[in-house]
Order: sequence, then structure tokens, then C-alpha cells
Amino acid sequence: MMLFKSYPSKYLLRDRNEIRTGPFGFSIMTTCLAIIVTVTILYAGIWQVESEVLMYLFGFKLPLAFKFTSVGSTAFLYLVFSNSVGMMYMLIISCMNYFIIHTILFGFLMQIYFSNEELLKGLFSLIYHEQDYTMFYLFMSLSLLRILLCFPLIYYILVLSLMCINGGRGWDKKAAHELEQEHIGEQVKTLHERLAFLEKKYDHVL
Repeated sequence: MMLFKSYPSKYLLRDRNEIRTGPFGFSIMTTCLAIIVTVTILYAGIWQVESEVLMYLFGFKLPLAFKFTSVGSTAFLYLVFSNSVGMMYMLIISCMNYFIIHTILFGFLMQIYFSNEELLKGLFSLIYHEQDYTMFYLFMSLSLLRILLCFPLIYYILVLSLMCINGGRGWDKKAAHELEQEHIGEQVKTLHERLAFLEKKYDHVL
């Protein structure tokens, strides 16, 4: 089917077994780490401004329990170093859940914001008050960027998982099919050695 066809000339549509490096020539693990560190920095920025934004929109701050849950989910991303294929699939599912949930929340906050702005616009004009929306725009920009980073992170974790299946760790710039060929070569060598051992040990039986 054309839907599942790979296109070697197009980076995102290439066979993931052929991917060796990230978009800037760095190894796949380095690329994943760069995205995760960026996500962490963005979350630190969101932490600083979200209280003021939530106080403006809803009149209360987010409980610390929810904040620490977000910290835990961010720290969970660093398990990409575990070299476990199962853990990487869990990371992919976690990123997909994060994208879906936070996209819904993002749309909800935008709707609340525009509703409040429409209601308060007339009041602020009467009292000659000019509302500063800098923190809100900063909060939404950081949140949107963090949501969008889910896409490249999921893609490169998928590539990394293929490398790990074939014995790689993603630091060296070798594609999954190259790692698989090396692994098969080692297996063939081991099998030949085992066959030679058995023939030498039991040739008298034959």
C-alpha cells in the first residue's frame, strides 16, 4: 500500500532502519537527549509563570501534587537511557497521552481566556485600565512549544528502539540495519564455533 511505502529521498518518510543521525548530524541518542533537555527547560519556565496565569483565569493556583506529578512525568523521559525497548515503548505511549491531554487543556485555556477578555474588555475601558497579557502569552507559547516537541521525540525514540533491538545504544552513528547485520555476523560466527566444537567432541560417535 502507498500509505506504508517508504521514501528514501524524504527524511521523515524514510525507512527508520536507515536513519543514522538526527537533523543536525548528531547521534540519535544525542538528539533525543537534546529534545528532552529542551522539554525540561520549557517546563521550568512554565512552572514560573503558570501560577500567575491560573490566578488570573480561575482565581486559584495549581496544587503542588499536580506540579510534582508533572515533574515526575518529565523525569520519566530520562529513562530513554535505560536501553530497554519496552521502556521506550512506554515513553512513546506517555508522550502520546501528554500530547492528547495537554492539547485539550490548551484549547480549554484559550477558550476561557478569550471569553474573559470579551467580558472584561468593556469594564477595563470604563476604568481606563490596560490589562497586561504578557505572562499569559508567554505561558501559552512555552506550553505550545512543549506540546509540539512530542512529535520529534516520539519519532527519534522509535528510531532508537530499533537500534536497541539490534544491540545498539544510539550513541554511534550506525543505522539499525547495520547493527542487525553486525549482530547476525556475530551469531553466525558463534554458531560455526559451536558446530566445530560439537563435531570435534562427538565425531567418534558418528
